[in-house]
Amino acid sequence: MSAPVHEVRAAINRLQNGKSCDTDGLSAEHLKHAGPRLIILLSLLFSAMFIHGHISALLLRVILIPIIKKQNLNPSLKNNYRPIAISSPIFKLFESLLL
Repeated sequence: MSAPVHEVRAAINRLQNGKSCDTDGLSAEHLKHAGPRLIILLSLLFSAMFIHGHISALLLRVILIPIIKKQNLNPSLKNNYRPIAISSPIFKLFESLLL
């Protein structure tokens, strides 16, 4: 399996704008405005990940943020929260190529 440049470009265009940045400060907008060289490098990276079956732990980092379900709920009870996971847009891109 490989990650052709045209598929990486299409997957970048499908990423949603306006999402929070990951632990490295990257957002989908960074990837969308980075230019053609980054698309080629990401294509090479993803192809290597497919071939070798290895994903860097840096791409798997996630920030979990508890968000209260409703404003009128008691904030001292843990069951009144839902988790929001903020992951790397590069890993989201990789995931979209797998599907």
